Amino acid sequence: MSKYKKTVDENRLTLTIERRFRAPKDQVWTYFTNREWIEQWWGPEHFPTTIKIFDFRVGGFWHYHMTGPDGTKYWNLAEYKAIREGIALEYDDYFSDETGAKSSTLPVTRVHIEFRADGAETIVVSTLKFNSLADLRKLIDMGFEHGFASQCDKLDKLLAGGQGGPPRIVVETTVRAPIADVWRAYTTPGDIIKWNAASDDWHTPHASVDLRIGGTFRSRMEAKDGSAGFDFEGTYTNIVEHRLIEYAFGDRTARVDFIPGPTGVKVRVIFDSDTVYSVDQQRAGWQAILDNFKTYVESRA
Repeated sequence: MSKYKKTVDENRLTLTIERRFRAPKDQVWTYFTNREWIEQWWGPEHFPTTIKIFDFRVGGFWHYHMTGPDGTKYWNLAEYKAIREGIALEYDDYFSDETGAKSSTLPVTRVHIEFRADGAETIVVSTLKFNSLADLRKLIDMGFEHGFASQCDKLDKLLAGGQGGPPRIVVETTVRAPIADVWRAYTTPGDIIKWNAASDDWHTPHASVDLRIGGTFRSRMEAKDGSAGFDFEGTYTNIVEHRLIEYAFGDRTARVDFIPGPTGVKVRVIFDSDTVYSVDQQRAGWQAILDNFKTYVESRA
C-alpha cells in the first residue's frame, strides 16, 4: 500500500496529503506535538527548524524558522485553533518574520491534521484550506509538496530510530498530583521501590539514584519467588528539574517528559526498543510500570 497520497480540490480550495508511517498513533502524535521532537524533523531536507515559541494549546502560538542552505531564515507563525488529544489538531499558518508579525502578501492557510490508527501503523491526513484559488496555486508553485514529502521522510527515519535503527516506543499517563510530588516519586529510591514493577509477582527490592548529569541509577528488579532478576541501570545525560530526564542504558536511550496540565501531570516516556522482545511486549511492560507509578502517586495525594 502506498504511503503517500495527494488530492487537490480547486472547488473546495483544499490540498490534502495522506502519509502512512510505520509507528503507532500515540508515538506519531507525540512527534507532531512535542517541541524537542518537532525540531528534529520539521522542514525539508537541509532546512533545519528552530522554534522560538511553542505554546501547544488552543489559542497558543508556534513561532519558528527554517534555515536554508545559504543561511536564510524562513519564519512561520501558527496559531492553534483546535486540539483533540491523540486524534486531530488544527491551526492557522502564516508566513511571518522574527517578531511574529503576520505576512499580508503570502498565502494564509487553515491546516487540519488528523491521526488515524491502522493496525500498528498510522495514517496522517493533512488538509490545507486556502482563502483563494490563487493562494492554493501559489503554494503549490512554491514547491510545498516536495518540501512536505521531504520532511515526512525525515520523520520516517526518526520514528525508526535513525538510519536503520530500532524503533522508539512511547508510553504515557496523566498523574493527578502536583508536579513536585510526581517528580519526587519518580526520582527518589524510597518511592521507586514501591512502584517499579510491571506485574504483581515482580518487585524492586532496592534502588539507587545519583540525580545529576553523568550520575548513575540502578534498580534491582526481581521475581518475588526469586526465580529471576536483573539490574536496570544507566547514566543520566540530561536533567531539567520538573520538566525532563534523559538517560542512556547500555546502547539504548530514553527520555521522560513531565508536562503539567489542568488535569494533572502527563508523564511521557520515549525509549529505544530492543531486539529481544516484540515492540508490543515492550510497550505493554513499560506502560504497566508507568500505570503502577500513577496509582502509587495518586494514592499518596
